[in-house]
Amino acid sequence: MPAPNTPQDIIDRLRAMERQIAELNGRLNIRPALNTIVGGSVTIKGGGALVVEDTNGDSVLRIGQVDPDVDGEPQQATVIRRMDGSLAFAVWTSQTTGAQPVRMYDKDSKVIFADDLNNGGLAQPWIPLPSPVDDNVSNWASTTSGSYTTILRSRAWLQHPKLRIRIGIGLSASTSGNLRFLVDGNVVATGSTDSELLDFVDVPSWVWNGVPQSVELTVQARRTSGSGSVFAQTRYVYGAQT
Repeated sequence: MPAPNTPQDIIDRLRAMERQIAELNGRLNIRPALNTIVGGSVTIKGGGALVVEDTNGDSVLRIGQVDPDVDGEPQQATVIRRMDGSLAFAVWTSQTTGAQPVRMYDKDSKVIFADDLNNGGLAQPWIPLPSPVDDNVSNWASTTSGSYTTILRSRAWLQHPKLRIRIGIGLSASTSGNLRFLVDGNVVATGSTDSELLDFVDVPSWVWNGVPQSVELTVQARRTSGSGSVFAQTRYVYGAQT
């Protein structure tokens, strides 16, 4: 048995180095792949950018510094393009001063959605609002029938699975009646006596297939007592999310 503190010869030192190299190789084989981030983040500084290119070398995604500078500072932006090079989405401005708009584009790079940079809210698209209606109830659509009768009708292109509706009701003296609201002939809401019809309802058989759906909207009314008329007027109908 060698005495304590006996100097190792070159063979011993080589064997020790081999063990250390084997240990290092083992650790390298179990570390995460270089295309995976585990428990961390990526920081891009100094005018750099994350760029994704298609097979032709054209940029379809850029996150980071983009021309032009804005208010004397390098502009940091997000720009997404289709494979044909047309714009699809951008948080970016082509101006050298001011705020960056958020925009979505159609296949011809025309803006279809944008926020309002001056006051907040939505800039595009413009959304239809209910038209003001006659405040004189006696001029509203009406019926004296004891059976439900359609007195208001329209067609709409729906893009949402639910509807918010508000329909006013008016009654002649000593008269009672009911209202109901239908979508493609399906009753989705009912109201009675002198209270307006205010509800949040599901669109029947809703299935989103990628394009707006054309449906018929009708308001029906009936008289339940008395000898006068039942009046109705749509205050608003809005599409709404679930």
